[in-house]
Amino acid sequence: MNEKALLNLCKRMVIEYHNRYIREDEKPIIDIKDVYILEKRNSSDCITEISLKVNSYTDLEYVVVYDSKAEDGKKISSYTIFTL
Repeated sequence: MNEKALLNLCKRMVIEYHNRYIREDEKPIIDIKDVYILEKRNSSDCITEISLKVNSYTDLEYVVVYDSKAEDGKKISSYTIFTL
């Protein structure tokens, strides 16, 4: 997967999770322009870690980990960090 496709996939994952579980009723749903990349780190030749945030929520950070050589077929995992 090339870098542009990976970053786009990460943003779409954040949008889906945020709109389903985090969004409050009075706030509108978010789209791709509301998600930005904080940092992209390559921890080895096969693992990339991407940190993302949503513009309107300053206390949440999303992290997506991509392992291009994962043997179990799960190349992408993600988690949310609450940074209060």
